[in-house]
This record gives sequence, C-alpha cells and structure tokens, in this order.
Amino acid sequence: MTSLKTNKTMTQSGSEVEDYQDTLSESAANVISEVLIGSIETLSVFGICINVINLMIFYQQGFKFATNIALFALSFADLFNLVIVQVGLLFYNPFIVRSFPYPVDCTELANLAATPHPALARVRSWIYVFLTAERCLCIFVPLTVKRLVTPARAGAVMVAIYVLNVSVAVPFWLDMYVDWKYYPNLNQTMLGVMFRYDRIYIRGPVHVTFAVIMFTTFPLLVLFTTVLIWKLQRMSLWRKESTAADRSDFLAKRDRAVIKMVVVIALVLIISLSPSVVFFVWTSFALYYETGKHHQSVTVYSWFAYLLDVENSCVNIIIYFNMSSNYRQTFIKTFWLSRAKQQIDQ
Repeated sequence: MTSLKTNKTMTQSGSEVEDYQDTLSESAANVISEVLIGSIETLSVFGICINVINLMIFYQQGFKFATNIALFALSFADLFNLVIVQVGLLFYNPFIVRSFPYPVDCTELANLAATPHPALARVRSWIYVFLTAERCLCIFVPLTVKRLVTPARAGAVMVAIYVLNVSVAVPFWLDMYVDWKYYPNLNQTMLGVMFRYDRIYIRGPVHVTFAVIMFTTFPLLVLFTTVLIWKLQRMSLWRKESTAADRSDFLAKRDRAVIKMVVVIALVLIISLSPSVVFFVWTSFALYYETGKHHQSVTVYSWFAYLLDVENSCVNIIIYFNMSSNYRQTFIKTFWLSRAKQQIDQ
C-alpha cells in the first residue's frame, strides 16, 4: 500500500494546508496526460475546420428558422471552445515554451487561457435543451410553434444563454491576473497566475454554480427527449392505423429518423459533459487540489474530460450530414457540385 507523505503549503491568505502524495505516480500521470493532450490537440484542429464548415452551411441556409439560428450559435460556441483549447495547449508545446523570453509557469498560464471553457460548455448544453424543446413544440403545437418560436425570439434566447453563462464566470475571471510569482519548491521567480482574493470565496461558489447549471440542463434534456420519443411513437401508430400500409411505413421510418437524431444528440452531450460536471463538483469541494492528495489523479481526469468535450464539438457534422437532408444537400452543393461545375467550365 502506498505511503502518504505530508508537507505544508502556504495559501495567499496565509493559512496552511497539508499536502499528500497522490496514489497515482507522477510518471504514470505524465504519460497518460501526454497521450490525452496529443489526442486533444489533433481532434481540436479537425474540430475547428469542421465547425467553420458548419457555420458556412448554416449561414448559407439562412436564419428564417429557429433551428438554424440555434445550430449556428452552437457551432460558434464549439468553434470558440476549440480555439481556446488550442491556445491553452500552446503552453504545453516545448518549442513554444523555449521561445518565451521570461520564465513562466506553463500549467498556470494554460489554465488561465482555458478559463472560458466551462462557460462555453454550459452555453452548448443550454442550446441543446433549446433544440429539443423546440422539437417538442413542433409536435405538440405544430400550428402555433412558428408564432411561439420566431427567428427573432430564438436569436434573443441564444443571446440570453451566452450572456447568462458568461456573466456567472466573470467574477472568476476578474479574480485572476498574471504577475511575477515566487515558487519555493523551485527556488525561482516566474510569471504565474495570481489571485486578488481568497480563492475559497470565489472559486468554490463559481464552480458550484457551473455544476448546478449543468445538472439543470441534464434533466431537461432527458425530459424533452423522452417526451419527444413517446409522442412520435404514438403518432406513428396512429398513422399506421388511419392510412395505407405503405404510407404508414414511410412515415414511421421518418419518425424513427427524427427520434434517432434527437437521441444521438442527447447521448453525445450527456456522455461528453458528464465528466466535466463531476470534475467541477469535485474541485469545488477540494479547493487546493493543485497540490493536494489527488493532484495527479485530478490532472489526468481533467484531461480526459477535455478529450470528451472536444470530441463532442467535433462529431456534430457527422450527425448533421447523416440525419439532415437539408444540411447534406447544402454541403454537397457547396463543396462538391460547385467544384465539379468549375472543372466542367474550365
């Protein structure tokens, strides 16, 4: 059984906390982290290109429908999230780190660069909730849904989602700044992240708020998806009984396609963001996790959560292309038929 070694660490408020040796060895944590970082960097590069394509497609389709506005806002959040991930990973690139004119704490600066990430994760989850709720309205009140969910209202909801989630994180962002910092264990002064106030009054409430927001979206997403599946199944049965067999089978297949798309979107979101929710709750109750008992484990877990989150920002194009004929037609027209036409003209 691994023995635990303790030492004292001074906080900014002058208090002391005990540090423990993590049960996960540093060498193992470093190897796992390097593999995860490489995977994240590769996926995020592809994801940036993918979401640029999504933005182009939805822009060409126009903003006459609420769904297109929401998907455009979702693609923008995914793109911004992946750019932030790439900026944070620059501090783990040895070639870039060696080019810095001053000694820096790369881990702290990378964490500083990634601070918008949790807010964007919340933005994306609420947009998914909006999409599933709008689909439920399309089934329950098909004749009035266009009056209830107009493009202007959908745009206002998207703006509200962004503003709400960003405003929650503003106190956390304003608490941090970059300054010269002395590291006793290295006996060296480097550029690092400093905090204006005691972190127990800022980080804890902000992280708990993020977790509460995320836990709110999950039940709503499951609820809307369940209701949608139930309603579509009832509609399929009714159509089979009241129309011709061939026509009923066609409608049933179309309904199943819609159900599959909604279920896939919900499952991808839940699987991808669940580790992030656990991470924020965990770190909210372990305020000194950077040097504490589970330092190495928390580091590896955070990279794993990042990998799933980046994957969630990259797979949407597959869902759109396979399950949306409108998206598929616009994509083919934009990237394939236009090129073929140019070749014929030449």
